[in-house]
Amino acid sequence: MNQKKALARLTSLLIVATLFIALTATASAQGPLFVSPTNFNISGGGGAYTFIVTNYSAYPSLRISSKPSWVTITQNPTVANRGVCRFTVSENTGGPRKGTIMVEGRTPRAIATRTVNISQAAGYALSLSPMLWKPSPAASSTTISVVSNTTWSAPTSNVSWLTITSISPSNRNGNGSFRINASPNNGAGKRSGIITVTANGITRTVTVTQDVWYRIY
Repeated sequence: MNQKKALARLTSLLIVATLFIALTATASAQGPLFVSPTNFNISGGGGAYTFIVTNYSAYPSLRISSKPSWVTITQNPTVANRGVCRFTVSENTGGPRKGTIMVEGRTPRAIATRTVNISQAAGYALSLSPMLWKPSPAASSTTISVVSNTTWSAPTSNVSWLTITSISPSNRNGNGSFRINASPNNGAGKRSGIITVTANGITRTVTVTQDVWYRIY
């Protein structure tokens, strides 16, 4: 009886050992999931970037499980793509921001996750309102509002009949305004001009279209 118990116990130990060896071999063959690089420091202007998932072939299912709204995945790190993930980061018009791309690898027995950390510097903002102006044929003027978080250039005109006055603030830093003045259109037809403002590589314009005086003879 004792021999039977001993044999049964030995058999159980052999089964456990066999399962342990099998599982260990599977885990060894699968290996860890790695991404490289794991950190990105990005300028406020954004751009296109790439990271690589190594040992991708051990994970039949690779996907991006989460990401910030300002990150767009343009290529998933699938086995077909050899683990290469491509993504773009949009221009930042606010303060510094951080986000995480989560990479998930799945096998029938396990799920592995890795993170890619993204830090983006504050962006520069510049907008003009309104961006279209249609003055009457007579002498006219209008005020343009400027919204910015940096210093903007003095507005320039590409035509002589549009002039700029009343720039505020005088140092053109931050939010402000300026006036566009259009002289009377006594010419032969409708005319157009453009006012341009720039700030740290950003260009914004106001398009001006003015009708002509119509004379009855």
